[in-house]
Amino acid sequence: MIYSTGAKIIIEGFNCLKLGSIPKTEIDLTPYAGQYVRVWLDQDGSYSLDPATDHYWQMAEMNIPDLQEIDTGEIDEEGAPIMEVLPLDLSDMVIAVWELPT
Repeated sequence: MIYSTGAKIIIEGFNCLKLGSIPKTEIDLTPYAGQYVRVWLDQDGSYSLDPATDHYWQMAEMNIPDLQEIDTGEIDEEGAPIMEVLPLDLSDMVIAVWELPT
């Protein structure tokens, strides 16, 4: 099972016939804001978001929303409004999930 909470996706632990026991993992997606991301399971049981390497199995893919900014109501020394970046919120994100082969 894969789901999101706050700025993270959670991948529940499971048993893979080929790789053994895969522990529960949390991945912070803040660095990927505004990008389309794929999550892969690697041969060593770890997860990767690197599209440039070989992987064992694609687990999921998702379109990460952009970071949102709000005006703080303050002005900097040059007269420009000071903006605050809100934490990434993945609550409305759709995650496409692929089951492991049997």
